[in-house]
Amino acid sequence: GLVSAVTVDEGVTTVTLRSILQVHNHFQTNVDVYYMTARGNELECISSIEPGSYINIPLSAVYTPTNELFFSVPNFSVTNAPFIWKDLKLNVSVTKIMHCSPTDTKYNVEPFIMKVIGETQQIYHENTNRHTMASTCYNIHLHPAVTFKNCLPVKIICSVQNVAEEKVVEPGDSLHMPNVNPGTSRIVIRLPDYLEKEWSCQHAVLSTQPQFAVWQFESHDSAQKVILDLGMHSLVKGGSMHMSLYCPFWMLNKTGLSISYRPVNENTNILHHPANFKGPVLFSFNAKNFFGKKKASIRIDQGEWCDKFSIDVAGSSGFVTCKLNNVIYQIGVHNQLTYNGLTKQITFIPYHVIVNNALFDVECQEFD
Repeated sequence: GLVSAVTVDEGVTTVTLRSILQVHNHFQTNVDVYYMTARGNELECISSIEPGSYINIPLSAVYTPTNELFFSVPNFSVTNAPFIWKDLKLNVSVTKIMHCSPTDTKYNVEPFIMKVIGETQQIYHENTNRHTMASTCYNIHLHPAVTFKNCLPVKIICSVQNVAEEKVVEPGDSLHMPNVNPGTSRIVIRLPDYLEKEWSCQHAVLSTQPQFAVWQFESHDSAQKVILDLGMHSLVKGGSMHMSLYCPFWMLNKTGLSISYRPVNENTNILHHPANFKGPVLFSFNAKNFFGKKKASIRIDQGEWCDKFSIDVAGSSGFVTCKLNNVIYQIGVHNQLTYNGLTKQITFIPYHVIVNNALFDVECQEFD
């Protein structure tokens, strides 16, 4: 059958006659599409699909004896098994994990993983408003099995075990990881320069990732091993597993003083935030308390720790009282939810601020 697709753009009507089969590329690289010829032992390339685009499969490649399609990407062979589009006549949706073997195993021994999802779409039958069994077209979507997003304020470096290439992921950016096969692959994540240390974590990607998990990063740059616990949020969306690395709290120091933070009941997990460090400090809890109620305490320099206060509620604000050398400091605390919904930004500022809008200098002095 033929599909008639009509579009209107700026007063121009375009009528497209195409086959019942479309292939959509959701990768960040070109994908070549092949079909099995009538001879049965030869593949012929139909076309190359650019990232984020699609192609209409020609009729000669749709109605073949085997109804098979194959795919490949640069530096990899064609998929090890075909996608038989006619299976969609019996199922509303068909999902297959397909592998492309590397052509050069010197630098890469891991296959290129495609998650191929075929979907059935009902359309109108000829010049009517009726849907029939014959008025059906099929869309095949090519997705990476895993997409990784950096929700930290610092860049990270990602790699897949047994793959030499490393990819830099800037803050807020996403990375397709087509060499990751959930259930068998392990990924390595590095924070190359956070607090003048390098942090690393190696973790398996499970076939069914928990929605929230704790990934432990280690640094060996100092005399003893230092641990940083970060969160990994996983969600299956659009055919891919979307994994987001985040820290539950970012601490911003705008007081002009050196501050230290610690979680309540964790006397050894103390973070120091110098007055001249303008970026956020990643603040988290150990794996045991990572998803519980969060309370923290701060101090100025080597002064006394303030009373514990909650950092769970986004949008809240208040102040804490710190004591240093018999001097009392009032520090304003503002809690704000960031764009990703996974991280709260805690800003520490002077609780009292004097703004001089006069045309002359003003001297101020504080009394007890």
